[in-house]
Amino acid sequence: MRQRGRSGERGTILLFVMVLAVVLAFGVTVLLQQGELEARSTRVRLGSIRALYEAYGELEKARSLIASSNYDRTMRNEVIQEALASHEGRIPGTNVTVTRMTGSDGTWYRLTARVPYAEFYERVVTQAFREVDFFSSYNLFVADDPAGISGCPIGAIHSNERIQFYFPGGLYRHSITAVDGHEYRSGATSSNTRILGPFDDHVARIDLDLSSSDRFNLDYIKANTEPVFYFDSSLNTKIRLFIQSAQQWLHVERWSKPEIRYVEYQALVGYDYVNPREEEYTYTERVSAGFETRTRTVQVLDHYETVQVATQIAVYVTDTRTVQVPVYRTETATREVPVYRTETRYRTETQNVWVPVDGSEGGTTVGGDSGSLGYWMPQEVQVPYTVQVLDHYETETYTYQVVDHYEDQVESYQRFDHYDTQYVDTQQPVYRTETQEYQVELFEDVQRTATRTVYDQVPIYETRTRTEYIPSRLVSQFDRQAPANGVVFSESDILSLSGDVIQRLTIATEGSLLITGNILYKDAEGDTAYLNGDKPWLPYSPNPDYNNIASLGLIAQQNVLYSRSMPSNAEINCSMLAMRGRVGIEGITLDENGEVVAYNKFTDEWGRPISAKFQKNSLRRLGGITTAGRPVETVVKSGAIVSGFNIGQSVFDVGLLEAPPPYFLAQPAPRFFATIIEK
Repeated sequence: MRQRGRSGERGTILLFVMVLAVVLAFGVTVLLQQGELEARSTRVRLGSIRALYEAYGELEKARSLIASSNYDRTMRNEVIQEALASHEGRIPGTNVTVTRMTGSDGTWYRLTARVPYAEFYERVVTQAFREVDFFSSYNLFVADDPAGISGCPIGAIHSNERIQFYFPGGLYRHSITAVDGHEYRSGATSSNTRILGPFDDHVARIDLDLSSSDRFNLDYIKANTEPVFYFDSSLNTKIRLFIQSAQQWLHVERWSKPEIRYVEYQALVGYDYVNPREEEYTYTERVSAGFETRTRTVQVLDHYETVQVATQIAVYVTDTRTVQVPVYRTETATREVPVYRTETRYRTETQNVWVPVDGSEGGTTVGGDSGSLGYWMPQEVQVPYTVQVLDHYETETYTYQVVDHYEDQVESYQRFDHYDTQYVDTQQPVYRTETQEYQVELFEDVQRTATRTVYDQVPIYETRTRTEYIPSRLVSQFDRQAPANGVVFSESDILSLSGDVIQRLTIATEGSLLITGNILYKDAEGDTAYLNGDKPWLPYSPNPDYNNIASLGLIAQQNVLYSRSMPSNAEINCSMLAMRGRVGIEGITLDENGEVVAYNKFTDEWGRPISAKFQKNSLRRLGGITTAGRPVETVVKSGAIVSGFNIGQSVFDVGLLEAPPPYFLAQPAPRFFATIIEK
């Protein structure tokens, strides 16, 4: 019995050991599997990180190759074009493919780097970029002078010199770069100026080189201009843009150039007397031929006679008469007298009210030293005035004279009685007739002969110059639909430009261009791209009803100027580029440092000084400015705005990123945008 008990115990222990071993083995297996999973997960995470960095590295290699690549005459990047021509669209030497984001004529592309890891996974990183960096992608680009900015501009700003922040409260949300630092003016300080976007005031210089053979320039634009829209230098040009049947049209006028002619002429200033000689001549002389006695009758006073002249004299006598004389008495009466009070009333009038703004509102390109911004706004105001109104009546006692009766009264007077005749002695002359003799001298004409010295008379002329001023005149005009490629070119100045834009258009000139009125983007229904362009007291904001992508590029080899003829509340939708001159208001002069040294200096069409002033209320601008010289829309001096616009607002046109003006000038360099981790 005891042996059987021990055998049972051993069996139980053995069974327990076997179960324990199985449990331990299972636990070990689970721990091993969990460790393997954690190790695999760690390997996947590390692989993902390595793949991500490898994708970044591949993108960096691709960007470097693209950035260092040459460009052909049509501004195409050779590395990009080689990749697009390949079967996989791969950038040579990288694991990055390039695909178009826009059509075959577009400049937008996407780089995609795919790096596999852990057998079944991959990292995908993409980056959008533009093949060329159009200058229209800047809100403001200044090549040779400082850039004075204020307010709350929208879009990238760059100066190859200094950035000058004007006025307190400036708000800058977008990229600002400069080569030579920055400064604050007109009350702006580092504490009251907010710079929220990227800001670097010591970047590399970006040259405005528009003559090299590897980029678009005026020669390229000229070569792609249709003959009917190519205007030679013999005449100046005026252009008004308008929309007809949802198509872009141009009204073009060709004007002769004003001339100053210096005309030489011969002026007679005297005579020379030459070749003296004696000459016999005959003349007639009147001489006395004696005297002749003649008679005549005359009246001679003989004596005076006394004559009596009768005169009628009125005779009056004193007489009496009875007359009725009124006798008055004084009476008392009462009357109601109105009593008035002065009352103040108000009437509604519309007046222009000056509204000062701080720097965070609006904005303009500024030149000068100090001042403040604001604008005139039509506003209904209550104007007090006083009137006399009836308050009540008061009883007043007064006296007056009334006729009581009449009394007889005897009075004396002078009554005409008769005329008396009176004779008065008067002396009258008496004449007699006499015959008199008198002497008359007689003359006769006698022909005589004499000699005299005579000369030949030679006129003396002097060459003088007179100035003739020949005004410009209209030579021809026509209306025509805009060219299909959207390019208009003039070898001479464009003296006037304004109107409505519905398509992509570039207008270029080898001279200067003068903006004389509003330029507005519109769609087929007539909706404008932005609202309230002429109402600075209302927000300048995108129009939700606008359904179009219009763009206008203005290119001048010299200046793009705002004319004094622009409306007081003006709006301009376009991208402007002044290759050698400046963009801004007319009538100012810059020194070699880009500072305003003269303003309100205007001339007539022949260059003669005239008295005028550029004083406008508001300029709202959609688009960008690229200029060699300092852009100035407002001049402030000694605390006051002395020329230009009281207030402005500039907004970068995002539509330019997708559809820049045709053949708009650009630099042969790609522009890369944000990197996106897609997978």
